[in-house]
Amino acid sequence: MEDNKLLSSIGNLVVIIGSMIIEVMFVGLALSILWNWFVVPVFELPSITNMQAYSLMLVAAAIQGFSSTSQTTTDELTMNQRFFKALTRSIARSATLLFVGWIIHLTI
Repeated sequence: MEDNKLLSSIGNLVVIIGSMIIEVMFVGLALSILWNWFVVPVFELPSITNMQAYSLMLVAAAIQGFSSTSQTTTDELTMNQRFFKALTRSIARSATLLFVGWIIHLTI
């Protein structure tokens, strides 16, 4: 019985870490693309790489105190469900920002 709990906990940890990596990759990619589309031409700053975008995300998270922007809910969701909901929301937000940014980039 305890072996199943341990395997389940390890599985949850692997899923959470993997999901966090995917989220950081999507948000960092969106940030680097948007930066290179808008900040570089407007402010004549150098373009940034994905790694530099990840670093900017880390600094921004540290400034805002690593706080989550999601609302606290009373839903009876498991930890995995809450995490995947946040991951999906983050990826959808990044995709939406990229899509709107792409449309604006085409019109400039």
